[in-house]
Amino acid sequence: SGAVVVAEAQSGKIRAMASAPLFDVNNLTDSLTAENSPLLNRALSAYSVGSVFKPCVAASAIKCGLGSLTFECTGSLEIADRVFRCHNLSGHGNMNLCSALAQSCNCFFYNCAINLGGEPIFKTASVLNFGSRIKIADNLYTAQGSIPKLETLNNDGALVNLSIGQGE
Repeated sequence: SGAVVVAEAQSGKIRAMASAPLFDVNNLTDSLTAENSPLLNRALSAYSVGSVFKPCVAASAIKCGLGSLTFECTGSLEIADRVFRCHNLSGHGNMNLCSALAQSCNCFFYNCAINLGGEPIFKTASVLNFGSRIKIADNLYTAQGSIPKLETLNNDGALVNLSIGQGE
């Protein structure tokens, strides 16, 4: 199951879009009850964006003068009595903004978000249309999606989840 969307980088125009699995137009009854939901258009559905959100946090850091931030990734970080893990459980070592983006280092972005606070990330995400409904064509829109309310980001757990495109 999945989707692919091909867009022009300059204009954002959608050039191709596909959702899988496919369904049989001659046998919709089977598709209605299929376990893999073939009638769900995954290309237009809202979902947690995951690491795609990290450049949003990076842009916030640069805008707030934290573009030279460094952090030693050991594979996990304890925040608010909870352990948040990096996908590299043994850690990435010393990370800066460029290396953290290249390695998709979760711990760097957790730390970056704590240093920034929720408001700059929320504002950048809003400017970049995260949580917005996007018009694709006449009478065709993406699902609206959501970003957490600003007051929710006063909670460090919610803030670090957002920093890697997860959570509410």
